[in-house]
Amino acid sequence: MKKFLSIMRILTLFLFLSIFASFAGKSYSQNAMVNIREANMSIGEFIDQVENQTDYLFVYSKNELDTKQTVSLKAGRKTVLRCLNEAFKSTPVKYVFENDYIVLTAREMSLIAQQSKKKISGTVLDEQGEPVTGANVIEKGTTNGITTDAGGRFTLNAGEEATLQISYIGYITQEIPVKNRTDLTVTLVEDLQKLEEVVVVGYGTQKRGLVTGALSVTGGDEIVQSKTQNLSLSLQGRLPGVVINNRNGEPGSDFTSVNIRGRSTTGNNDPLILIDGIANRGSLDRINPNDIESVTVLKDASAAIYGSRSANGVILVTTKRGKEGKPMISYAYNVGLQTPTRLAELTDAATYAQVLNEIETYAGRPARYTDAEIQKFRDGSDPVHYPNTDWFSEALSKTALQQRHNVSIRGANDRVAYYVGGGYSGQDGIYRNSSTFYKQYEIRSNIDMKVTKNFTLSVDLSGRVEDQHYSGENASQIFWILTRSFPTEPARYPNGLPTYGTNEGNPVTLVTDEPGYRNYKKNIFNSTVTARIDLPWITQGLSVDGYAAFDKAAEDRKDWHTPSYYYEWDEAADTYEKHVYSNRVKASLSQEYKPTSNLTLNAKVNYNRTFGQVHGVDAVAGFEQNEFKGHNYGGSRNNYLSTAIDQLFAGSSNKEDINNFGSAYEQARRSLFGRFAYDYAGKYMAQFNFRYDGSYIFASGERWGFFPGVSLGWRLSEERMS
Repeated sequence: MKKFLSIMRILTLFLFLSIFASFAGKSYSQNAMVNIREANMSIGEFIDQVENQTDYLFVYSKNELDTKQTVSLKAGRKTVLRCLNEAFKSTPVKYVFENDYIVLTAREMSLIAQQSKKKISGTVLDEQGEPVTGANVIEKGTTNGITTDAGGRFTLNAGEEATLQISYIGYITQEIPVKNRTDLTVTLVEDLQKLEEVVVVGYGTQKRGLVTGALSVTGGDEIVQSKTQNLSLSLQGRLPGVVINNRNGEPGSDFTSVNIRGRSTTGNNDPLILIDGIANRGSLDRINPNDIESVTVLKDASAAIYGSRSANGVILVTTKRGKEGKPMISYAYNVGLQTPTRLAELTDAATYAQVLNEIETYAGRPARYTDAEIQKFRDGSDPVHYPNTDWFSEALSKTALQQRHNVSIRGANDRVAYYVGGGYSGQDGIYRNSSTFYKQYEIRSNIDMKVTKNFTLSVDLSGRVEDQHYSGENASQIFWILTRSFPTEPARYPNGLPTYGTNEGNPVTLVTDEPGYRNYKKNIFNSTVTARIDLPWITQGLSVDGYAAFDKAAEDRKDWHTPSYYYEWDEAADTYEKHVYSNRVKASLSQEYKPTSNLTLNAKVNYNRTFGQVHGVDAVAGFEQNEFKGHNYGGSRNNYLSTAIDQLFAGSSNKEDINNFGSAYEQARRSLFGRFAYDYAGKYMAQFNFRYDGSYIFASGERWGFFPGVSLGWRLSEERMS
């Protein structure tokens, strides 16, 4: 009978491992698996394979690293750390893990250092004496490391006075001094504190050790380590399975796309984002990272409680609340400089002139430039008539300032817990004489009040003001013109006046306010009132709660386009004649106002109790309703006689130059949802989530759908296999 039970346990283990995702945890990406397809490849090809299969990005200098150099490693599936060890063990390349980056540098191979190392062998076991496969064994203070094999064994060359760091997911990291030993046995201890941590899940929290669904969590302390103006970019590489792309670095317009486990549909692939449990509060981009307590990503069955909108996954953002203790005041700031990651390499004037000559020759026409003229382009002896213009240097700055300041106060006593914070962030454009900037002001107040022993009231208020200012020409057009401007044409005359540039305009003026401006201001207000009543007089663990959340946002957009000018130089008379571009003869103005409102009502019953110290029950059942409304209206006028007044009333009164527009929309959803979770002694877990969703999108009678999710779990650490 015992043998039969042992066999059943092993079969069940393999079944669970093949079907269900592992419990929630933070990213231990050195254990990320990579499938190496070939044994010999260039360093560049190796980098591409690792980046395409993991969240890591490689950072290296082209002057230090030859990416065409060949490396050899065994084909097959293995961890990132093992791949790096195999690829670079016989090369002068050193690697360092820096959060979600792998930094590659050149190293000098020291014979003395090699001779001072000795071979260390060992075995890594868990508390039950079972081998731990894939544990990281690293020489402390270096990148010298390896992972354990299927038997928990490892062999590593380390220094005489080295200390080995042994780590594995869910276990406390061990540090073992080598000293005179050459054979080690290391027993890893389970990190029970991590398993007892509470993580945010759909409509509640659960102990990390009891979570059966697939989810990832990162904390606010980790997020603020990334000094970016965009919260989404701070999450890059911190959440396994979450891919974040940013294809626009313009201040205030650096919107990101977020995909969880890739693209799931041919339509919208955006995940559902909830901020403090409320949807329709916007994207992650503009949230103040200093206000974040945690970010949880729900995947697969764990997201089913959010119904039809959870097909692409769910991201739960939880902001900070009061903590027991004396008031704690904090001030955080960062000031930095941004620089373009990469710019196209444009040809110089001499090369451009030579290519033009070749084109003319192939066409049977005489060359456009003589050898003497090409030499003048090359040596810069006559910069007025034979310039060598680097348009990127003329229109772009090498750096742009960004800054963020945040102050907060946090504390709690036996009756009130509070968190109040405010901040400012600013970001400049990378243009010379730039008119581009983004400014943001925010404030947040989260107050929890214990009115009576069993009644708690919470009031959350937050507001944000965004101010975006850009040149009258959009960024894509500016860069389009930059890459098509001739290096044989000057950007400015010696006195600083702009030249013609191109028929689309001169980039050195397009980046300023001379062609007008685009100013977008947005005001956001979010509010939530939550009440919770514990009902111990009915039964222990029973409670009811509900909230009403009302959000208001308004955006004011103003596009003011004015004539753009260039100058022609009469060299004989030494005079400059001012001209206007034909496509920018008269000024025009367009204004639009876009207010929205969002009302969410939620009520639910909660039951959380343990029976007989081994049977744990966690149940939630609730109702939710959401109404989202918006409209917009605006107008435009053309052919302004003067640019002195940038208001609608000052434009042309001709009916052909006047336009107005507007629209309105409403969205509504109503849902029933629930979760039932059971665990036996924290060892065997089962969970069922569901949502019965009604959406405005579908016709009457076809609006409701049922969305279930089931997950199971088994904590092997609690099982005795002997």
